[in-house]
Amino acid sequence: MTTKNYVDIDGSYIGGFDGSLPPSGAIEVAEAPADARQTWDFQNVAWLPASPRAEDVEAERDRRQYPGDLPTGLGWDVDLRNDLDRRNIQAKYIVALKRKVDEDTSTILFRGADNVDRNLTPDQMIAVGDAADAWVTSVYVASWAVKATEGGIPSDYTDDSYWPSTS
Repeated sequence: MTTKNYVDIDGSYIGGFDGSLPPSGAIEVAEAPADARQTWDFQNVAWLPASPRAEDVEAERDRRQYPGDLPTGLGWDVDLRNDLDRRNIQAKYIVALKRKVDEDTSTILFRGADNVDRNLTPDQMIAVGDAADAWVTSVYVASWAVKATEGGIPSDYTDDSYWPSTS
């Protein structure tokens, strides 16, 4: 027996049936969708792309929050590739804040994306932390805007035009 695939009158996939009868009113289509969220386009006799979900936008946000090299505003870039880089910046940022409060001007060793060690003043390390925080915040804000788009999440939500740029 051959499996036959069916949709309802709205184009929503019902399932594949091999020998058993589909529900009343089911309409046979040529193939199953690649994604069960897709709907059948009766006019073009093809599956429409699945509508993006909030979870899709969040995955894109998570991918974009780590651009690799991030400009610091100090003339060199910092590595922001993953959670470990982010935690390193945050830890040194906290040290810098404590030194600032304690009026301790001793430097903090930090290695930039160019693999050059730098002895940063507390103010410089705070600037690095602020740059990383501003970047991550801008990516989150962009994701919120994409998810709040009137009419639903755009199908091209991964396009760079929706997201901040490091350049």
